[in-house]
Amino acid sequence: MGINLHSRLQSLRGDLVDPREQKHHRKADGQQNDNQPVGPGRNLQHVKDDVYRVENEPARDQVKDPDPDNVAVFQLFEEAELNHWVMGVHVRPMMRTCIIAAVSAAILTLSPTAFTQQKSQYGSADEAKAMLMKAVAAVKADKAKALEMFNKGEGGFRDRDLYVFCNDSAGKIVAQGNPNRQNLLGQDERTMKDSTGKDFGAEIYAAGQKPEGRISEVSYMFPKPGADPKPVPKVSFVTKVGDLTCGVGYYR
Repeated sequence: MGINLHSRLQSLRGDLVDPREQKHHRKADGQQNDNQPVGPGRNLQHVKDDVYRVENEPARDQVKDPDPDNVAVFQLFEEAELNHWVMGVHVRPMMRTCIIAAVSAAILTLSPTAFTQQKSQYGSADEAKAMLMKAVAAVKADKAKALEMFNKGEGGFRDRDLYVFCNDSAGKIVAQGNPNRQNLLGQDERTMKDSTGKDFGAEIYAAGQKPEGRISEVSYMFPKPGADPKPVPKVSFVTKVGDLTCGVGYYR
């Protein structure tokens, strides 16, 4: 059997006092019966305290307009078409609590996108090391496919300024994920020097001669992916995986 929402709402409104009507029914001389019932468990004193929110009788009598919150809440009941708004006789305090709870829930729901810190435009040391571990797993699974992905930047192996590079056991560069430096493919890693003259390529190659699973850090100057060819400080994590030496670096 259906519920007559209009009748149910009217029944509920019988227990309420519209704060707008409350204002217009105030006696001119300010003498009112504070014990006058206005609903189950509610009298005029409660309405004065709740609606006008002042401490003493003279101040209450001088208030010109009701609390907008109370008017807004009452209007919600006037316009409501769903029976879940029917909350019982203590409507005003319960409604305010429910509204606060709903807003809080909305804030918590939105917080992952509205309040969390945005992802940096540059990769971090932790992200570089995580990509290296992912690259190691890819090489162990299928070396040829892994090298193809590294060079194309596919499979998550190019993320902002993070990318993978590798050389083989002879020092030949077989993967270079920086799209602006793929001219280095086929060159001897051991001959690479940065803009300061540092032999960083020899350090990278030496890191690949260490036992598999050990990660070394190599610092040098190198251009970022993008249009700017200017070398900037970079730290790369380098490790041996099979017959390859692979690394991922982050820019400072």
